[in-house]
Amino acid sequence: MDNYQAGFIFVFLCFIIAVIVFVLATIQESRLAARATAWPVVESRVVDRLTAAPDPVAYNIRVGYLFDGKKYDPVARNFYRKETTNKHIGDAVLIKVNPRKPDECVLFS
Repeated sequence: MDNYQAGFIFVFLCFIIAVIVFVLATIQESRLAARATAWPVVESRVVDRLTAAPDPVAYNIRVGYLFDGKKYDPVARNFYRKETTNKHIGDAVLIKVNPRKPDECVLFS
């Protein structure tokens, strides 16, 4: 086997692995989205905007909220594809909170 064939096989295997990882991540996010439909909706406040992508601009939103008498301030996941450029520190946003793991939440508004 010459270097060309070995290089082609290596690139092909890397591509296959990347596709498998993408598919598994998509399946995991879909399962989480399905579970989140039953989570309670909670009002929260934006406490920070973290740049997720520069072009087009997108942000990860850190939110603060009370759930069962405790304070939380995680970065909210955004698998519902909510707009993030219009969310600023101090804004009220609705989130869905995982009641079994209250530091896990997703943007809902």
